[in-house]
Amino acid sequence: HVLSRDHEVFISRYIDGSEQEARANGYNLEINTFTMPDIPEIIAHIKDASVEGLIVLATELTSKDLELFENIDVPMVCIDAMFDFNKFDFVDMNNMEAVFQIINYFIKHHHQEIGLIRSPVDAGNLELRYIGFKRALKYFGIPYNHKYVFTIDSTFDGAYNDMLKFLKKGAKLPT
Repeated sequence: HVLSRDHEVFISRYIDGSEQEARANGYNLEINTFTMPDIPEIIAHIKDASVEGLIVLATELTSKDLELFENIDVPMVCIDAMFDFNKFDFVDMNNMEAVFQIINYFIKHHHQEIGLIRSPVDAGNLELRYIGFKRALKYFGIPYNHKYVFTIDSTFDGAYNDMLKFLKKGAKLPT
């Protein structure tokens, strides 16, 4: 749900960068799309093909999902996710630091009523941003106000419609 058609640019940049680096280093890049129930199919494909490495877009995967990959014998890196207790390598943004920097910027510009738009989707990056939001508010001595946290869909159309509902109800917005 997080990686929907609205995120094509985001995904294509990952693919373009991976393909460019693979070619520069003498590798071919094969791209496959699988859904969650297909993980055993992915593993069978890896074992049958001459795969020398695996890049997994793990945005919507859980730590438990990744455990299914533990018995493959090829190097693997997960992008757009981070799990502390899995044996794999991860490349991800520092979600908590990013939120801290944003809140710090708002405070420097005299804002004390700071809110967050979040998604109901269970994705690690989104949860880390929420945790970072609460921690940053606490760090700066700003009280957490649940009225300033808006849970909306992660697609463009869904986000627009969900936020429109809040606005029509007269929700007080943070500064």
